[in-house]
Amino acid sequence: MSATMSKGARMQADLTALLRARHSLLWLLTREEVRVERMLTEAANAAGYVVQFWDCVAGITDAAGKTVDGNMRDPTAAIANILASDARVVWCMRDLHRWFDPVVLRALRNAARALQVRPKDKAAAIVILTPSGEVPPELAGHATVIEAPLPDRSEIAVLFDDVLRALPETLRAEAAPNGVRDAAIDAAVGLSAEEAANCYAKSLV
Repeated sequence: MSATMSKGARMQADLTALLRARHSLLWLLTREEVRVERMLTEAANAAGYVVQFWDCVAGITDAAGKTVDGNMRDPTAAIANILASDARVVWCMRDLHRWFDPVVLRALRNAARALQVRPKDKAAAIVILTPSGEVPPELAGHATVIEAPLPDRSEIAVLFDDVLRALPETLRAEAAPNGVRDAAIDAAVGLSAEEAANCYAKSLV
């Protein structure tokens, strides 16, 4: 793996490797849903999966946000639906940790075991997307924990340049005169992508 890869690219490659290795339950720790969901979708596609999302409001949606089953809001029913499907899908469940009770935890443990022994053409995985790093002891032996890194300097630089490109050409030099670009990028390291983009947009206005 190239030493020049960004932290985000390395995590995406790790996710692809874990999915190819048939890890059936991933605990993905992040406070950047949009960015990490995009990376997960690309990682899953590279491993030969499609991605579907679940949350308690939208039910099941696809990677484009289109509703697949808007009535599937109950977490236990959603896990049962995962087991009933034989498609190669990575099921990303948002904030599932808020619904943990003995029934949901048992359902997850059963699902993780069942998914591990599926035929390759029916392989599937569950990804718990959460800002909480507290993995319940019931899942400790089943879940592979991945902490999504904040964007590094190279990713912040791309974000800054994207914001600049959105400006009329006549304003770009004025918005980022010599020396300002590097300082602006350095100042945003440690922020989430959304926080950095918001700061840049506000400063340019």
